[in-house]
Order: sequence, then C-alpha cells, then structure tokens
Amino acid sequence: MKAASHASHAARREPAWLSIANRHVAAWNGVSLFRTRLGQNQYRYFLGKLTRSRALLEGPVVADPLGMQYGLASLLGEPLTVLTRTQANLIVVTLPLTVPRSVRRLLSALFEADPKTYGYVWLCRQPECWPTIKSALQELGCEIANYE
Repeated sequence: MKAASHASHAARREPAWLSIANRHVAAWNGVSLFRTRLGQNQYRYFLGKLTRSRALLEGPVVADPLGMQYGLASLLGEPLTVLTRTQANLIVVTLPLTVPRSVRRLLSALFEADPKTYGYVWLCRQPECWPTIKSALQELGCEIANYE
C-alpha cells in the first residue's frame, strides 16, 4: 500500500495498492502492508518486509486493515486526506478510504451517508456534530482539507 497524491479540488492523498514488484511500495522501518486475494472481494492483509532480492518475508495478519492503512500513511508523513466543504448548513465529508468500524458507527450516528458513494461521502446536517467526527478522523492520522 502507498499513499498517492491525486489532483482534484485540492491536493490530497488516498491509498493505492501497488504490485509487489513496484519499487515505490511504502514502508515504515522496512515494514509494509500487503494483501493477498482470497476470493472475490475478499483479502487477507498482513505486515511484511521485502528483502533486497525482493523476496517477501511475511509477518502477522492485520486484524484492522482500514485502521492500519490510515496509521501507516500517517507514520510515513503522508496522511490520507479527508476533504470537507460547507454549503449552507450542510457539511460534506469525502473520505479517501472507508473508515474502521468504530468511526463508521460514529459517522452513522451523527451523519447521513450519501447512498451513491458506498460510505465515502457523508453529509452532516447538524454542524455542531462536526468537531466530534473531525477529532475521530484526526485520531486516525488523517489530514483534513477544506475546499469550497
């Protein structure tokens, strides 16, 4: 996994999965997050290290791959970017990746999911709830960027 910068409304970083052969695989102290396909839309996530000969040393399975992706990006100094914009009394929050279950539950309780975006865009109709969600996203290591 690597945090990749993409141009959109603002400069932002979102995750991108790379081939093991790619020399730009993100690593913290030589350790990277990898995934292998188990079936259609099913993956096994694990920590691993590539040797100089590009052999993969497989480490432990990751129980919370979403949290790990946010955390690894933050450790690498390339935090994933959450975009926000305000229109009237509505705050629109666009996530670079779905969030771990605990944050998703908080979002579900305080925000409304945009049904067309599979949990990537959330609508806040009560702006006083935004600081709570913003804090949870910052605990994940996210960068919060506002665009108008």
